[in-house]
Amino acid sequence: MSILVRREIEALIAAPLIRAYMDAFGKEPALEVARGVVKSLALQGGKMLAVMVGGTSMEHLNKALPMFSMGGALEFDVVETGPTRAAINVTRCRYADMYKEHGMQEYGYLLSCGRDSTPRSSSPAPRPSWKGRISAISDSPLRKTEKDCL
Repeated sequence: MSILVRREIEALIAAPLIRAYMDAFGKEPALEVARGVVKSLALQGGKMLAVMVGGTSMEHLNKALPMFSMGGALEFDVVETGPTRAAINVTRCRYADMYKEHGMQEYGYLLSCGRDSTPRSSSPAPRPSWKGRISAISDSPLRKTEKDCL
C-alpha cells in the first residue's frame, strides 16, 4: 500500500474524529492531542523506514527518497544528496489534492506535511525526525500552514 493510500484511509477516519473532539472539547485542546498522536505515528514510521532501508544514515535516507513518490504521491526534483544533506524541491503534492477532494484541506498539514517538517517562518528550529539526527526544514512548502495550500 502506498503512503498516499495510507494517508487517505487515515484521514477519512481521523478528520471526523478530530471535528467531533473539537466540538466536544474545544478546537485547541483537540488539535493539540491530534498533533501528539501524529508526531508519535511519524516517529514510529521513521523507525520502520530505517528498518526498510537498513539504517539511519544520510545514505540510507537518500535510498528512501524514491519511496516518497510511490503512486505519484509527490513529484519532486532532487536538488542535492550527499553524506550530510538531502534537498528536494516538491513540485506537485497529491496529498493536497486528496485532502481537497474529500473536503479536508484544513487537516492536510496536520495529518501529512506537519509530520515531516516545520516551516522556518513558524519555528526557529526544525522538529527532529530519524532518531533526532535528521530534520526536514522547508523555506517554501506547498502547504505552509493548516489553512494554506499553494
